[in-house]
Amino acid sequence: AQCTTPVYFSFTMLDVVFHSPVLGNVILAVTKPGKTLMLTGFVGLVIMFQFGLVAFYVFRPDFHGSCSSAVGCIVTVVYEGMQGVLMEFMSSNVPSKEGYVARVAFDLSFYTVITTVLMNVIFGIIIDTFGELRDKQAEREEHLRTKAFVSCLDRQEVDREAQLRGIRNGFDVLEEQRQNRWDYMYFIFYVKEKDPTEYSGPETRIAEALLKKDISWLPI
Repeated sequence: AQCTTPVYFSFTMLDVVFHSPVLGNVILAVTKPGKTLMLTGFVGLVIMFQFGLVAFYVFRPDFHGSCSSAVGCIVTVVYEGMQGVLMEFMSSNVPSKEGYVARVAFDLSFYTVITTVLMNVIFGIIIDTFGELRDKQAEREEHLRTKAFVSCLDRQEVDREAQLRGIRNGFDVLEEQRQNRWDYMYFIFYVKEKDPTEYSGPETRIAEALLKKDISWLPI
């Protein structure tokens, strides 16, 4: 950025996306169904290509000179159609005009197929994906709030058993002292970094379990 233009410094503001789970879901709502969106967009381009050819052969005079070739007409239809202003870009259609009915059919079919159906399908895919991601995030947060991270014990059961033993805030004691997640993480790194020839018996068993991705050594 320093070697080109200060304008690029503005893109650093997008870093906020990587620090917000909600904004991250917004980006994922577009990128996760990327293949579906691309295929849907491809279908839309094919349909607009066909509308462009119809416009070139039938409604060329209505494009004010921007439809002098088939390629130019197709580009105009795609460009103006994606903005939703194709009908405003073309000359007005009046009942006394020759080809009035054909133009009405062209305008209404383009509005129905592209502006209404296709765009709503694309928006529906994005909205459904965002809703799915939001539900999964809420479910994950609920699980972390009500279940022990390591042993998956229910919070109410832990608190009830702790009260019988005279321990207050039993769930917090379990999470922060008895089964602290970071203690397990530190131990895993300790085992991975330690010389295997110096393993104790339990460390040997756990190291083998880690290689096999076996979690039976955890208090689950």
